[in-house]
Amino acid sequence: LAMGGRNNFTYQWQQSANGTSGWSNIGTASTSIAFTTPNLTGTSFYRVIARDENVTLNNLTYISCGSTFSQTIRVTVAATTTAGTLSGDQTTCVSAATAAIASATAGTGSGVVSYRWEQSIDNGTTWTAITGAASATYAPGVLTQTTMYRRFTISTQNGTACESLPTAAVTKTVQQLAVFT
Repeated sequence: LAMGGRNNFTYQWQQSANGTSGWSNIGTASTSIAFTTPNLTGTSFYRVIARDENVTLNNLTYISCGSTFSQTIRVTVAATTTAGTLSGDQTTCVSAATAAIASATAGTGSGVVSYRWEQSIDNGTTWTAITGAASATYAPGVLTQTTMYRRFTISTQNGTACESLPTAAVTKTVQQLAVFT
């Protein structure tokens, strides 16, 4: 918020592609400093001009004391975070070791990419987080029941994390041992 002068400001937002030149007015001048950017697809730079307007009181006009610019604000739009794809559907016998779930295609995004995994033992109705599973691949180990797995990609840039939709699930089908009844 601008201060000083006659304290009768109007604000005009400006945008630039590089933050140093080519500034152009966006929106209309207003007595509110609030501004909502349009939908952005890349990095943009913004600043606001605070214009101290003339003030008339008791038929006397007090002349404006000028304008001032805010600091430049850089808005960076991160690339869409994608889940990638998995492979590793498998059928095993109960208590047999299962093969690791492979990352057929890595997840992508801006900044640092990490992962989180979930599992479901009720054919995908409910999913629970797998504590400690944070790499591109996952080794379920020995299973006693059919379990589905899915992965999310998390991309973190400038302290902001964006999460993908989940991958298609990989199913480790467990066949129970034959028994006499």
